[in-house]
Amino acid sequence: MEDNKIYKVEALSIFKMTYYIKAKSKEDAMDEFVWEKGKDTFKEGGQEHLDEIISGARELTEEEFLVDFTEINCPNYDCWDKEQKMNMINEIDYEK
Repeated sequence: MEDNKIYKVEALSIFKMTYYIKAKSKEDAMDEFVWEKGKDTFKEGGQEHLDEIISGARELTEEEFLVDFTEINCPNYDCWDKEQKMNMINEIDYEK
C-alpha cells in the first residue's frame, strides 16, 4: 500500500540464562559468572525466552530508514543495495 509509512519499533528481548558452576560457595559461583562471562571458555547451560517489551516507536522517512538500517547492521549488510534493505521492512496486509 502506497499510503503506509515506515515505523521503527524497538523492543527489548528478555532471556533467562542458566550457567552451571562448580565452586566452594554460592558467592564464589556468582563472582565467577561476573568475571568469566563473555570469555570463549565460559559455557552457557541453557536459556529461556521470557518476553519482548516494546520500548519505543517512531516514524521514519525512507532516507532515515536506509541510514538507520545501515548504521545498525554494518558491516553485515553494508554491501546490500537499496532494494535488499527495503525488503527488510515488514508490511501489514490490511486486505487479509
